Amino acid sequence: MAQRRTAKLGSGRGPRRDLDWDPRTGSLSWTAEMLNLYGVAYPAETYAEWRQLVHVDDIARVEAEREETLRRRQSFNIEYRVMHGSGEVRWIALRGEGYYGDDGEVKRVLASIWTSMNASAPRNNCVKAKSAFGRWPIAHRC
Repeated sequence: MAQRRTAKLGSGRGPRRDLDWDPRTGSLSWTAEMLNLYGVAYPAETYAEWRQLVHVDDIARVEAEREETLRRRQSFNIEYRVMHGSGEVRWIALRGEGYYGDDGEVKRVLASIWTSMNASAPRNNCVKAKSAFGRWPIAHRC
């Protein structure tokens, strides 16, 4: 059975915190390292602004995985692509957890973000699948 997270606001403990999101207001704060990871000059100040930086093919999965783990009061570890300011697609690993009020609702989400160490895995899997089938039935780039 998965360990249930019941961290309270203001506990003062936890991992490195690169991202602090208030899901009630949508406000977001970043550390300076985040600017380099995403390749932007200014930090996203709202969830909606951050959402625009996530690759369009990944955002629905990222939100679904995060929401499900928060609903179960578990920590999350999600890898996804971002459209880096340089024009490149980069893989990011987002690890965090929710902090809940006495009413059980998520009050804050604190997370750490790294460049994914498994960035080549999705591409390698794609190339292997192409080799196994000879071609994709629809237009697809790895």
